[in-house]
Parts: sequence; C-alpha cells; structure tokens
Amino acid sequence: APVQLICGEQDIRCPASESYMAYQQLSALGKICNYICYQGEGHTFIKTENQMSSKLAQLEFLDKNLTEQ
Repeated sequence: APVQLICGEQDIRCPASESYMAYQQLSALGKICNYICYQGEGHTFIKTENQMSSKLAQLEFLDKNLTEQ
C-alpha cells in the first residue's frame, strides 16, 4: 500500500530521522512513499500554515492513490 510520512523536524516521540529512514527503505524497494518534514515543528504542528499544508498534502495523497488503485 502507498505510504505517506508527515513529520515535524523536532518531534521527539517519532523522530523525523526514523521517518526518513523508512522512506528511504520503502523507496529502495520500489514502493510508493511520500515523505514531508516540517521544519521547526514537533509531534503536534503549531503553525497554522503547516497544519493546513499537511492536511492538504494528506488529501492530495489520498486522492491520487485511492483513485489510481
């Protein structure tokens, strides 16, 4: 299944480095994988523009991958 990884650069619960490693490994296997990292954000996004951007990215990812399946 396609995977989207959205993370905050300063997340201490789910470190961005681990999400990036997962992205690299899935991509190396030829899997559909999207990685987005928001600078200055933690586990919960504080900046309104990042909240909106991440939600839009989720919708676009789902629209693309659910309609192509």
